Amino acid sequence: MAKKNPNVKYGRCNNIENCSKANAKEIIEIPLGEDFVCPECGGALSEVVGDPGTKSKMVIIGVAAVVVLGGIGLYLGLSGGDTTAKLVETEQTDPVTPSDGSAEGEEVVKQEAEPSVVAVEAIVIKETEKDLQLAAGDEAQLTVELSPEGANDKLSWASSDDAVATVSESGLVTAVKAGKATVKVSTSEGAKSASVDVTVKKDAPARINLPYGYFEGPTNGSGKPNGIGIAYVTKGYSLDLKNRDKETLDLKSGDKIMNAKFKDGNLQQGELQRKDGTRKTIQIGG
Repeated sequence: MAKKNPNVKYGRCNNIENCSKANAKEIIEIPLGEDFVCPECGGALSEVVGDPGTKSKMVIIGVAAVVVLGGIGLYLGLSGGDTTAKLVETEQTDPVTPSDGSAEGEEVVKQEAEPSVVAVEAIVIKETEKDLQLAAGDEAQLTVELSPEGANDKLSWASSDDAVATVSESGLVTAVKAGKATVKVSTSEGAKSASVDVTVKKDAPARINLPYGYFEGPTNGSGKPNGIGIAYVTKGYSLDLKNRDKETLDLKSGDKIMNAKFKDGNLQQGELQRKDGTRKTIQIGG
């Protein structure tokens, strides 16, 4: 009812449990002049004073308030009594950029730092205490010492005569043939250097047996004496001079024929040196 009707009385049945209208607390309208009793059970009605609609509205509002307050209480109980509304925010974070500047997920290739260069103040070849004495075909590894301690630089090696001796990038010297050469090591800009002299010795002369001793000197392809050398006399021997007078020369142990010239195994000339110091020129076939 929106407004109270002045031609009716409003009442409520109190016959609870025996009347459905009483149980429902229904407001009953009774026209003026009629008995003010419940039309269902006939029990007396209690008059409702004021606007019955307002009271109904208050009841509805009260019920709603109870529901709201109950919900708030339940929320506070679940939230631990915190009366501050909690906002759940989704925090959006920017992609993490690695400190090296590469994008996330991009493979980072780390470059190793180049070793620092300590300037060389002095360089020494350890083998320079004396000249290298090598035979053809021999090898010798040279080593260097740089100062101060920790100094480092790119070194270069060179030989003054590769025909006599060569040197590798690591300082390995190889003797080629008889002669002398200088091997030098330098820093990258040539500011510091050191060197060593290399002597390649002549090949030891061949030792060829003779009827009266042996010969030391060059040979031909057949291994016979061929060239100038020394003939050593180790036993007595009568040497045919092959001249017109058919002379012979007695050789004695200990004699030497200096500058002995041979051709294809045959003595042609030389100088005989006796143990007593006397000398005699030898000419074969003269």
